[in-house]
Amino acid sequence: MQTKIGNYVTKRINKNLGTNLNIEKIDLSFLGSVQLKGVEIRDHHKDTLIFVKRLSTSLLNAKKIIENEVNLESVSLDGANYHMKTYKGEEDDNMSIFIASFDDGTLKDSLSNPFILRASNVYVNELNFKIINANNKDSIINCCSFML
Repeated sequence: MQTKIGNYVTKRINKNLGTNLNIEKIDLSFLGSVQLKGVEIRDHHKDTLIFVKRLSTSLLNAKKIIENEVNLESVSLDGANYHMKTYKGEEDDNMSIFIASFDDGTLKDSLSNPFILRASNVYVNELNFKIINANNKDSIINCCSFML
C-alpha cells in the first residue's frame, strides 16, 4: 500500500512539474522511520541525474509537512550516484534545470510559507559523483568515487 501511495505521488509530481522521478519501494513505520529504495531522478535528456539504492531517515514532525516544512533526523544514503552534466550546446547543467522545474514562475505571497527541508546530518556510503561539461574539450571535469 505504501509503495502504491508513493507511486501515485511521484506520478503527480512528474506530471505537474515535468520531472522524471521514480521510487521503487517505500517503507514507512508508525514511529516515523522512512526508507526509500531505488530512488531515481532522470534529467531532461532521460539520463541518470541521481540514483540512490537506499535512503533511510526519520520524520520528526508529520504535522509540519502541511505547513511546507519537512524536518528529518539523520539521512543515510547507500549506493548513491550523482551525475551533474551540462550537455553540448546548453548553458545550464541538468541539476539547475531539474531545480528550476519546481519554480512555476509566479511570485509568492509574502505571507505564504516557503518550502523548507531540514536534516540534522547526511551520511553517504558508496557515492559515485561526476561533473561533466560536454561543451569543453575534456568533458569530464571531475569524476570521483567515495567509499565513506
